[in-house]
Amino acid sequence: MGHNIPTFFFPVNEKDLNGSDLTEDFVQNLLGVKFESRHDEGIREVTSRNWWYQETVLELAKRLNISGLEFLSQELIVLEKPKLSHTIVSLNQLLSKISGSIPVFSDQQNEEYAGIAELRSVDYSLAFQRSTPDIVINPSVDSGFEAVVGFYSFLKSIIAAINNALERDLLLIYYRPQP
Repeated sequence: MGHNIPTFFFPVNEKDLNGSDLTEDFVQNLLGVKFESRHDEGIREVTSRNWWYQETVLELAKRLNISGLEFLSQELIVLEKPKLSHTIVSLNQLLSKISGSIPVFSDQQNEEYAGIAELRSVDYSLAFQRSTPDIVINPSVDSGFEAVVGFYSFLKSIIAAINNALERDLLLIYYRPQP
């Protein structure tokens, strides 16, 4: 059994922060205000059981020696422009290394990885092609081919969110609420 709790990425103007302490209550209120127009606001919601998308990115980054993605382990953080630029480079580097397969390491025993290790290279390539950045990513299946499509969509969505923030000269809030 696991937790399926959404994680949010959304651009924010520095004025919206208004020198406030970045607390969970503050971010929840800000999300509440902006949620009705979430498409226009660029609010992205991603759900994976037990945050396996984030945990997989962190593990891959560590093992592939890619820096700049550590923020995914935090519950709440504002990414400023220099960090956003570095994160784009890191995400593109990660995607280029895993677009043909997602390594599943022998010490990863989570049920989320069930069926992923058995996929063939052509399956990964097809999953990569099918994946798209989206406002909401909440796959109905968290294993096998669909899990890989969701994972690649997650990575592409982070890139899209960061590009959106940079184009609009905004910051990006990453919010990973706990159960």
